[in-house]
Amino acid sequence: MTLRQVLLTGLEEQVRFGKVFTRYDKNLDGTVTAHFEDGTSATGEVLVAADGSHSRVRRQYLPHAPLKDSGLIGITGKVPLTEATRELLTPEVIDGVNMFLAPGGYSLIVHVMQFPWDEQGRPRQGIGASDTELLRAWPGLQFDNTRDYIMLGFGGAARNLPPDVLRMNGEQLHALTVELTRTWDARLRKLAELADPSTCFPLNIRTSAPVEQWPTSNITLVGDAIHTMTPGRGVGANTALRDAELLCTKLVSVRDREASLIPAIHDYETQMIRYGFEAVEKSLAQMRGSDPVHKPVIGRAVLAGMRTGMRVVNHLPPLKRRMAAAAQRYRGHDRDHEAQQRPRQRRRSRRPDGPAR
Repeated sequence: MTLRQVLLTGLEEQVRFGKVFTRYDKNLDGTVTAHFEDGTSATGEVLVAADGSHSRVRRQYLPHAPLKDSGLIGITGKVPLTEATRELLTPEVIDGVNMFLAPGGYSLIVHVMQFPWDEQGRPRQGIGASDTELLRAWPGLQFDNTRDYIMLGFGGAARNLPPDVLRMNGEQLHALTVELTRTWDARLRKLAELADPSTCFPLNIRTSAPVEQWPTSNITLVGDAIHTMTPGRGVGANTALRDAELLCTKLVSVRDREASLIPAIHDYETQMIRYGFEAVEKSLAQMRGSDPVHKPVIGRAVLAGMRTGMRVVNHLPPLKRRMAAAAQRYRGHDRDHEAQQRPRQRRRSRRPDGPAR
């Protein structure tokens, strides 16, 4: 929610809420008109689909670009972070995101969310001091007032879960998670029990299927609308922000008469399709419901091998550092892209009429 607020800051007069897109029309003058459920419409030079995995724009524009199931189901829930629940966590678990692997291919992601502000939106003392300065410099910026909590993400192969799991309500999902973790470590069992049922919901983890580049027009797509990916590498949001940065740069070049519209969008799509679907494939490679780890017998052997390997890595610091670096190498940008951005950033920093942007 905070990221949403940050991204919307300064755009309050440009964004209209409460609209549900239904379809678009291409007009004789080259513009595009988007139609909404309430009977209203909006016309512009470019239509950008940023409407997520179930994009209605994509279904109309690229009907041959469907989603496919990964074979995995997730169940999420929240546990309030209190002194009592903090005692269930080790220091390593409190700091960062952790995944626990269990027999049967089941897993649990534990992410402790500690915010740098209190429930009134005021920056806390000693945490995120720069946030106070940011608020002072940009009064329009807002912070979410969410309380600190522990996010739980239970996952498993769809074939090992009840067939109606995606139709279960919060209470049913909570009970299912408690049942499936009954043989786990007592601390993890307790976390599952303490999850608020009203925060539990199921996730059908889906992924985009790579498609060949389509003929460019003044309709394009960003983020999950074109390259939905599993959370295997944790780069979905970063890749969407990379799309936004790149497309914005191309559209600004059109505005400044440095490029024509269709070639600029084509250049964006060429790059986006390359890095976007590369991220899709790498994310899927780390999360497949058909992997042997989800099988009842061989899965235990695979899990034992994984645990042994991790213990070995943990006792070899150089290998541990190399493994960590490899896991963090791709977070939405590659070296070529960063090299292209550096000259532009240097040019901006030399502008005499204002601060670097």
